[in-house]
Amino acid sequence: MTDPSNSKKAERMPFPEITKDEYKDMVNTYGLPSDMWEQAAFGMQNKSKKRRERHPLAPRLVVSAEQEDNPPHAKRVVLDPEDDAHARQLERLRRLCKEPHGSVSHDSLWKAYCKLRTPRLRYMSDYMIRTLFAHLTWTEHAHLDNGARQRYFSLLEDCIGERIQLTVIEWSAAIHFASRAMRSSTDHEVKDAVEIWLQMEESGIRANNVTFNILFYAAVKAGRFALADTIYNELKSREMELDRYFRISMIYYAGARADGDAVRKAFNDMVNAGEIIDTAVMNCVILSLLRAGEPSAADLVFRKMNALHDEKYGSKGPDDWREQRKLFKMLNSTGHRLRKEREAHEGSFFGAPFSGDDRREQIQEATPIAPNAGTYRLLIRWHALNSGELDRIEELLAEKKARGFHVHGSVYHDIFAGFIIHGGFVHSAWKPSGLEAYWQEFIEASSLPNSGYWLSSGKDAVQTLHFEVESPQRNYVDALDEPSEPLPEEAEDAADSQYNTVSEEHKAPYFTLNLAMNVLRAFYKCVGSARMLEVWDEIRDRWRECGREETEMVEKMIRKLRRRDDWDLD
Repeated sequence: MTDPSNSKKAERMPFPEITKDEYKDMVNTYGLPSDMWEQAAFGMQNKSKKRRERHPLAPRLVVSAEQEDNPPHAKRVVLDPEDDAHARQLERLRRLCKEPHGSVSHDSLWKAYCKLRTPRLRYMSDYMIRTLFAHLTWTEHAHLDNGARQRYFSLLEDCIGERIQLTVIEWSAAIHFASRAMRSSTDHEVKDAVEIWLQMEESGIRANNVTFNILFYAAVKAGRFALADTIYNELKSREMELDRYFRISMIYYAGARADGDAVRKAFNDMVNAGEIIDTAVMNCVILSLLRAGEPSAADLVFRKMNALHDEKYGSKGPDDWREQRKLFKMLNSTGHRLRKEREAHEGSFFGAPFSGDDRREQIQEATPIAPNAGTYRLLIRWHALNSGELDRIEELLAEKKARGFHVHGSVYHDIFAGFIIHGGFVHSAWKPSGLEAYWQEFIEASSLPNSGYWLSSGKDAVQTLHFEVESPQRNYVDALDEPSEPLPEEAEDAADSQYNTVSEEHKAPYFTLNLAMNVLRAFYKCVGSARMLEVWDEIRDRWRECGREETEMVEKMIRKLRRRDDWDLD
């Protein structure tokens, strides 16, 4: 009798390997020859075969061998707690620091730190300081979470004041926070980031490739392309490798320069380097092609992602931002390890096939390549603000919902902006009936409960759609109610260990100042002042967090729009 398990094994499909050529075909829109990808872009220099003399970006940043071998920091002496109460305070902070990153409330951590007797750091071990820094970097949206940024720099200043040696990771995170204070980096943020870098190297800590990636990305976002080239060449002069993060930044840079061919070249370089390609990389390609003025090429990449996912792999990426961050870091470290193993193997006497290729494909099999919620947001935003193809937006929304993805509040924000841009014209597809339908859909979606609290306080929390490069920085929201009476320390620890937040990606849509203004302007443009005023009454009834400042700003805009009607009548 035939074993049914054996027949199933016989029918099983062969291992679904994605070749380098298949990856390259995803972005090779015009079928250009492969030799064009060998050209350097934007004045960036290919690595010379000759060993070049190292010229640091700033002469005063030269660190002598003696400084590197003997940093001017004596071994720390950690003081013992002064009494039992002091020991319990330290132990509470130590327990919180031992929790997994991203699972502890920043407020609870910071309260535990601030409750310590001063000078606090003299009683904290190096382990506690390192882990406290690490916890504070786990935030969902760095550009929205000013509290996380302020706490991080407060701890940094405390360490500098106590002359505690900081690591390159901690300095790099500070540079990241400085350059990500706003959604779009400006000259001010770039200047702050560069000054922290200079301070770091003057203290005897040399930057690594993560540091340079953060500086490079900040310069690109600020439009300082010459500075970005200089940072790139500094990294190359120090003979540091381009890791996964930096290669994604190169794709982003090509898009910012509006050069679609350079986007394709940077992607092909990443594939040739043996990096593992996932949805995050492809989202960066799509965004960069859109910025380069190639929406058709971006849409083609999107369709090829779907096709490749359906034909090859069925894996789904993690939904939680913490798991996404862990996956991204794992892919970077895996690519680095496999490259090093290949180099060592090829440099050896034996010429057998490199065994790491099989392991790479096994990892790639479990790596998501299909479009995710962010992919749909990118394309919907483009069509709403640029092409005006409402039919395509509705197709993407229907497909997104069919795949089980949550519709983020920023999608509604962009659609209402689309009605402002494209609505109010004869024969426009952006009709008043469509606006009313999306408005009712938003109201229903915003009525869904959230387990957690969003501290909007009138601040626009709609996410600007850009690609997060170095270890995504996100926003924490403390979901714990403040107890009316102090809890025993054991109960406080239990509450902190159960701390959980709803990722911003999965929150029900909510009102913000910008969204309310977009809705009102859309109704004014497509329907008229009377309906706009009715909608404003609906918004005030539902927007519980709306303060006096927000109300005044909205009503000022309404008065301005109504004066325009009076001028038209005159």
